[in-house]
Amino acid sequence: MTSETKKCTNVTATLDYETNQHLTRSASAHGRSKRIEALFVLRAFYRLPVKQQKEILSPE
Repeated sequence: MTSETKKCTNVTATLDYETNQHLTRSASAHGRSKRIEALFVLRAFYRLPVKQQKEILSPE
């Protein structure tokens, strides 16, 4: 018998009002839940080159 280990992370985040509204509208437009929409956004972010990730995360 082999045991499979799932590698997962649960994330709980409080969004600012504007970000929450954008996520809600985007999820609604695509027929998804906000949780699934946030998952897609996070995946898209990590598919960006590291340089672009740093630009997004750097303070303005």
